[in-house]
Amino acid sequence: MKYDEIERLGALLRAGAPIEGDEIEAFRQCLLDSGWCDSTVAREYMAIAAMILARLTEAPQRLPDRRAGEAFEFEFEGTQFSCTLGFYPDGRLGEIFLNGLKLDNAQDIYARDLGIALSIGLRHRAPFDLLRKAMTRAAGGKPQGLGGFILDVIAEHGQ
Repeated sequence: MKYDEIERLGALLRAGAPIEGDEIEAFRQCLLDSGWCDSTVAREYMAIAAMILARLTEAPQRLPDRRAGEAFEFEFEGTQFSCTLGFYPDGRLGEIFLNGLKLDNAQDIYARDLGIALSIGLRHRAPFDLLRKAMTRAAGGKPQGLGGFILDVIAEHGQ
C-alpha cells in the first residue's frame, strides 16, 4: 500500500465511510513494511490506526425511538414473510425485522433470528453491501437463502 492509498483510506475513515477487511489487512501489512523512516508517514499511519481501532470498538449506534420505517410482505420458497425496516435520521438502514406469517413455526423463528443478527451487524456499522455479499449464493449470484434474498430486495428498493 503506497502513501496515496494511506491518504485515501484516511479520508474514507474521517468521512465515516465503511472500510473493508481487505483494506484493514493491507494497512496492517503497510505498517509492518514501513520501517517508520518517515515521521510524516508514521504520524499518518498512527492516526489511521487510531481511527480503525475507534471504529472497531465503538458502541452500537442507537436508533431514535421515533424513526422512519417501511413494512412489506414477500414470498420466499413458498413461504410468506413480513419485513419491517427501521432507518436512522440520515436515511441509513438500521434494523430489519423479519417474521413468517405463520407465527412460531420453524421458518418464522429462523426469519426472526436472521433479522436480529442483521440488525446487530447494522448497528455495529457493518456495511450493508458487505452483509449482502456475505450471504450464500449460487454460481450465477442468485441468493440461496433468506438472508441474501431479503438483502437483495432491500438493495433493489434503494438501500
